Amino acid sequence: YSSSKTCMHMSCHVGAATPTCDEITPDLCELRQTNDSLVVKGLRLNYWRFEASPPSGLANERLPIVMVHGGPGWSHDYLLPLKQQACRGRTVYFYDQVGAGVSERPVSAKASAPHLFDIDYYPEELAALIRHLGLRRFHVLGSSWGTIVAQLFALGPNSGGLAGLVLSGPLSDATLYIRSQWDPTEGNLGAMLPPFVQRRLRALDAARDFGSAP
Repeated sequence: YSSSKTCMHMSCHVGAATPTCDEITPDLCELRQTNDSLVVKGLRLNYWRFEASPPSGLANERLPIVMVHGGPGWSHDYLLPLKQQACRGRTVYFYDQVGAGVSERPVSAKASAPHLFDIDYYPEELAALIRHLGLRRFHVLGSSWGTIVAQLFALGPNSGGLAGLVLSGPLSDATLYIRSQWDPTEGNLGAMLPPFVQRRLRALDAARDFGSAP
């Protein structure tokens, strides 16, 4: 498992080896890790639990937190530094959404598991995990695509017990998101890039210089 804990967001390569999240973020306390799985709509979902060992004096006061990773299609690995929250007295849960990471990935999802292409499945999947864990009061943290899952879960019928919602890199309005990145005249060029980059690209375009060689 540790060999797969690649920090996907950090692109940190040293020689031929890629550091793991554990190597980049040393544990702040002794952590106990357990892992297990459950079946959701006929497919295996893997999850991980981190707790301080020995338990923190705040273990019974701090609510557990469930981490929802980005993607779709990524694993939970890049979120692993957040396991340090266990050193503050929380139980921290990570999981790989079905179809991602080490959870079950159907050979032909369109044929055998078309629900994986339905956005409404993912808050149901999160609810199934929370029921399986027996959590009565808890927090949810969503990252990137996980913020969509977390918001749908929070607004849905299965959110009883949700005490707090943390959104990291959130998307709440897809129409506004697209509109904010698009200029009617310049397209993405006018809305997203710094002025000096726009000027350089226009100059290269005017010169018909489309090569990438130095």
